[in-house]
Amino acid sequence: MSKWFEKSRGLQQGAKNLRSYIDRARQSDRAEDGVIVLTNHRPEAAITLKGFTLLVAVFLAFKGFVIAYLGLDVYSAAIQKLEYGSLLEQAGAFIMRPDVVSQAVAGQLLPIVR
Repeated sequence: MSKWFEKSRGLQQGAKNLRSYIDRARQSDRAEDGVIVLTNHRPEAAITLKGFTLLVAVFLAFKGFVIAYLGLDVYSAAIQKLEYGSLLEQAGAFIMRPDVVSQAVAGQLLPIVR
């Protein structure tokens, strides 16, 4: 066989699926009569709860830093400007609206930033 064929995605994916079936069969999927029952494992989530929580916390800290750096008046004016833009800009304005948590973070960061 050519090396190109061996490296093709289809062959690699098939080998990966075969390994997952074999691994599951080796664990404890043997019935009492000795018959091996092959079951496919469930895929893991793309992002964990811990990762999602960290992403939200970093995003809120970023918003708080920007609010502390620019000031609430300038920040709100920039967000209002975005609300009259394209659909993407309106979505960004919705996400970047100042909320209670980001304002509290901005209050904590204000002495550090200024």
